[in-house]
Amino acid sequence: MRLWTNLVGASVLAAMLGCSSASRATADAGSADTDSGVSCSDGDASQPDPYMANLAKPGSAGAMTFVLERADPAPPGVHQNTWTLKLLDATGQPITDATFPTIKTWMPLHGHPSSVAPTATANGDGTYTIGLDLFMPGLWQITFDAQSGDRTDSAMFTFCVGQ
Repeated sequence: MRLWTNLVGASVLAAMLGCSSASRATADAGSADTDSGVSCSDGDASQPDPYMANLAKPGSAGAMTFVLERADPAPPGVHQNTWTLKLLDATGQPITDATFPTIKTWMPLHGHPSSVAPTATANGDGTYTIGLDLFMPGLWQITFDAQSGDRTDSAMFTFCVGQ
């Protein structure tokens, strides 16, 4: 009986949060929802990127290009994700010595980050292995702040997770 009560309570909480409610998905007309009932539109400019290998994002400062070479799982999914991110300089050459002072995970519809800090490991060839825990379905924004020498730049990837 206790297990049943906990399951019912979890279902009610999920519906209240709107992360899997079919009525919320229906109410978000024009969103990137799927038949799964996951709502991925906040009504603003935060629309999901279409996932594809080698998805490139120019940095906001124009000093770097951020290329999501691959994701595991692909497309990004709920819970543990491992991404291979390539950094290129303004001439298209790999940046092998970058650090990531900040990697921010954010759910704009819920107003919170992931509870697990992302990790970044340099592979020595201009690619970096990124570990992310996207612990629930919905719209996730992942912002990378990168630094190499005196160059800094940032880019954001936005995905609908749990479709």
